[in-house]
Amino acid sequence: MPKYKVLQKSFIGDRLVEVGEVVDYEGEMGSNLESLDKPTDKLAASEDGPMSRDELKAEALSLGLEFPSNIPTDKLASMVSEAIEKAQSNGA
Repeated sequence: MPKYKVLQKSFIGDRLVEVGEVVDYEGEMGSNLESLDKPTDKLAASEDGPMSRDELKAEALSLGLEFPSNIPTDKLASMVSEAIEKAQSNGA
């Protein structure tokens, strides 16, 4: 499950969380959260910014990943990131 640092007092998962707390959260990341998951070089922000949802979908399809059309962007990014890391560790 993705981990996030809370940037502003928020109501997440049926509880009030304070600034600086780390939470596990499955939903879409808002401006009140900062991802603590390590992105791969391919997904990391560049001068053009992070990959768009369409770019993530294209990358996922090129890696042979299957996913539902309504998958949250952060979960799709995690899937792609894990697949890239797996491919790199296998020498592909």
